[in-house]
Amino acid sequence: MRGRGFTLAEVLVGSTLSLLLLGLAVTVWTLASSGWKKTYRLQTAQDSTLVTATRIRDDYRRSKPQSARVDGPVLSFLAFDDGKAQPAWDSTGAVVWKCWVQYRWQNQVLERRQVDLASPGSEPSEPVPAWPDDKKGHLLGRDLKNCSWTLAGVLLEVSMDSEFEKVGSASRLRVLPALYQPD
Repeated sequence: MRGRGFTLAEVLVGSTLSLLLLGLAVTVWTLASSGWKKTYRLQTAQDSTLVTATRIRDDYRRSKPQSARVDGPVLSFLAFDDGKAQPAWDSTGAVVWKCWVQYRWQNQVLERRQVDLASPGSEPSEPVPAWPDDKKGHLLGRDLKNCSWTLAGVLLEVSMDSEFEKVGSASRLRVLPALYQPD
């Protein structure tokens, strides 16, 4: 018994169906990849603003009420520690302020630095240190197309917008110093 071969019509139909299935698989793969990339970009933008907002909030809660200053792109305030210890108290029961915490936003990058006081105390007299342009701080956030801070008494309001590869994320923060007690 002789085996029967495929006709030209059967080969053409089989090839066409195989190409259609291959095209469908490539289309599904491409759509899934672009969706994953967009999700990654959004997550990166959101992570940048979340980490930044959390650090600013935690630092400002350790700040001295009425010590915050905004000087252009720099936010400065006195803090009782670097986030690793509890506040210290002097013999009169007043908090001992130990350092200036500063944030600077420029060129879509937010940096943080801490300047220890030469003589920590309950009423430090050292002025807000200047932040020279050539001095780098700890990189806190990048891809921030907008970062602004507003002081309303002791209330700090921070507004940030980040963008990573044309996918954006916004963050708004309102925070009071933890040691602030309304009259």
